[in-house]
Amino acid sequence: MAKSPASGKEEMKNGGKTDFLYADPNNSKLGRRLAYVLRYGAVKEGLKVTEKGFVKLSDMMMVPLFSVYTKETLISEFEKSTSERGKRRYEVETRKGEVFVRSIFGQQFERLPYHENTKVLRLLEICLQTVATNITNYSLDGFPDDFLIGDILHRLKRNKKLNNTTLECILSSEMQKLDLSDTYLTTGSLKMIMKTCPNLRILNLKYCGYLLNDELLMRLMKKLPYLKDLNVCKCTHLTSMSLRNMAKHLPSIQVLNIAQIKNFKEEDILKFLVDCTELRYLAIYQCSLPLTEDFCNKVDEICQSRPKLKVVKT
Repeated sequence: MAKSPASGKEEMKNGGKTDFLYADPNNSKLGRRLAYVLRYGAVKEGLKVTEKGFVKLSDMMMVPLFSVYTKETLISEFEKSTSERGKRRYEVETRKGEVFVRSIFGQQFERLPYHENTKVLRLLEICLQTVATNITNYSLDGFPDDFLIGDILHRLKRNKKLNNTTLECILSSEMQKLDLSDTYLTTGSLKMIMKTCPNLRILNLKYCGYLLNDELLMRLMKKLPYLKDLNVCKCTHLTSMSLRNMAKHLPSIQVLNIAQIKNFKEEDILKFLVDCTELRYLAIYQCSLPLTEDFCNKVDEICQSRPKLKVVKT
């Protein structure tokens, strides 16, 4: 997982609090904390979330994660934080003098671990904590609930306990969804996935570009023939060969994210779109494509002939 850069870090004293300013605000500790709370952990941190996903800023500032930051710093981060595609991450509203904020996309709040109005852990939370802490004592092979497996996997990633040993305990022959984005993997990790998870439908390998190449991806596709949704965003070693292999080995793929990969050519993408007739979503933003008028027109023509298809170019 990427670490906040040491260079360019400054400190600013403000009202007794120390604000940390990073050269890259999109990769700062504050940015990661905000993303965690406003996308996943608000309920778990004891915050009240409205039906539309808004959280009161004054309540957020009571969470220990934000104890070193001022209100002005948080609001500034909300206003300037953008996604890889330049879209704003957060929405801020003022209601009767109170500031509310929410994540614009990606909300998937974790359950409150306690019984309401108590500090008594729910039985499910105790079980998940126990399994995640002692995962090497368990095998989840044959366990059918992808949601709970995903929860345990998320806990291992968050606590930096996810490695080949613990991953082997997580993988299951019944597993259909696996999110390994921003995780340190090895060739052995991929071999385990190929061997253990033949029924995978959704696989997220975002930011695993240090490992994934055309040959490894082809081996994955051969062993995971039911894949419908594949995310290899920023896997920069992949080339157009992977698109050709995908059309051959995964002709029924429906969702593909190949954003931020600079090795593709427009003609190869067009051929892939023509060959994969069940495709519904293709992300190719920040691929350094020239986006010629002829290419854009042809993409639009294909999308018009297939109303369910969406191609994200920018």
